[in-house]
Amino acid sequence: MTLSHLIVSTRLHLGSALENVGKSVLFVAFLLLPGSFIALPLLWWLDRRAARSASPQPGDRQGAGPQS
Repeated sequence: MTLSHLIVSTRLHLGSALENVGKSVLFVAFLLLPGSFIALPLLWWLDRRAARSASPQPGDRQGAGPQS
């Protein structure tokens, strides 16, 4: 096998691999678009966690004033 045959074979193999990856990326991007079945529950869950961490907890003493 000559060098030119090896290069052509490698390019064909790489081209088909990149084509398969491209199809997968489009599928994943479609699933993660805003309003999709995966993005909405994920964003809701992240928002709920952020709101929970921002709310004061019962044992917190923030805003209670100076202690004497």
